[in-house]
Amino acid sequence: MGTGALLGAGRGAYVGAVGGEALEPLGGGVPGAIIGGVVGGIFGAASGVFTSVVKEPVHRAAYNYFVYNPALNFSHLDCDAEARTAVATVQMGGRK
Repeated sequence: MGTGALLGAGRGAYVGAVGGEALEPLGGGVPGAIIGGVVGGIFGAASGVFTSVVKEPVHRAAYNYFVYNPALNFSHLDCDAEARTAVATVQMGGRK
């Protein structure tokens, strides 16, 4: 959200300054830059919020699929192997 607000404010100020030159009798690019910065900052912050709403579930799903679930599966396999070894040792009369 912060990055979107800063980028939106900067780009809005630039566009407002350039577009404000058409309003030369009313003060030129300075008021255009101020208004463009405010409006761009508002819309930039809003876009940052909406992007995070979409990005977080996608990131979490990818993390679960590529990192968490394989690690969990590996740990289950490891635990099962240790359990099978312990059961086999007891069945053969050995001590653990």
